[in-house]
This record gives sequence, structure tokens and C-alpha cells, in this order.
Amino acid sequence: MPETPRGLEFPDSAGSTEIWTHLQNLAESADTAIGEAQAAALAAAIADAAAKYALVAHIERFADDGYYVNSIPGTSPTPIVLPDQGTGDDGISSPGGASFDILHDGLYLITMTITFEGNANGNRFLTLEHNATEIARARVGNAGSGGVSVSMSKVRRAEAGDSFQPFASQSSGVALDLIDGEYTRLEITRIGA
Repeated sequence: MPETPRGLEFPDSAGSTEIWTHLQNLAESADTAIGEAQAAALAAAIADAAAKYALVAHIERFADDGYYVNSIPGTSPTPIVLPDQGTGDDGISSPGGASFDILHDGLYLITMTITFEGNANGNRFLTLEHNATEIARARVGNAGSGGVSVSMSKVRRAEAGDSFQPFASQSSGVALDLIDGEYTRLEITRIGA
């Protein structure tokens, strides 16, 4: 039996030519209608996926010059508090500046840099937790008399209601401050649905 381009079969001859021509035309019309319906369904699915992907979720926070000082006393992880300086939107919230709550499911890129004041002893650590579970840790040795920066990046899938929280620790033997301004910053961006 002959087929339409999308595989709908129709008889090609027998009896009256008008009936078979009509059946062929009916098959081709049905084939076109099925194609249009499938195209409309596909367009709707693509639009839905695009809308989910386009949900903006981005936050950038940094320690304000001379205003916020995070003192890191020692080897116990200390939450890093970043005030509402920088940019953000309703995709991520940071109540109190210590944790960052996710409002939309998706794939997130978290980047962070902290800078400790100078000290010639010990190591410096930056830790990232997702829902109170450590998911990343970076370590840098002492910096002598100058400050030292610790940076990390992490891609992580998160669901609405999840939270990320950064922590710092150090083993110099004395409390060390994080240097404020652009030297201590966090950025979270939703990069996928």
C-alpha cells in the first residue's frame, strides 16, 4: 500500500477512481493534521523548557568596605556573613547574609573568593555546604606578611528550598580577619534547568 510522508497508509486503486482519489486526499489531509498537531505539541514543549531554563537566579555578594568584618578564630568552620551588597534577584535569597536559599530547581554555579589578612603561620580554608553537607573545600598555605586568597567554584544541582552556606577556617594560631570589599565575594548563578 502507498503511504503519506508520515507513514499513513491508503489504498491506491479498485472500483471507482473518485473514491480512491478521495481516500488518498483524506489520508494526506490526516497526515498534514497529525503533523501540525505534533508540531504544535513540540513547540509547546520547547516553550515550556525554555521558560524553565530562563528562570533567572543570580546573586552576587561581597563584604562592604570597612563595614563587615568576618573574624575567623581558628580551625572550626566559621560561617562567612556577606551583607546585601552587590546584585541579586528573586531566584535566590540570603536572609542575614550567611546562607543562600534557592527558590527554583536547577543547576547552579557557585564561585567564591575570600581573602585573609596576612600571617606567616598555618593554612587557610574555604568550605561550601549544600543543605549542611560539605560539598567542596579549598586550602591555601600561609601568605607571609601579605594577605592570601582562597577561591573555589562548584557546579551543583539544587532544588527549591535548598541552601548553600560558605565557611572559613584557618590554622595560624590567632584569629584572622577576612579582608573586605571585592576581596571577599560570593556569586551564585543558575546555569541550567
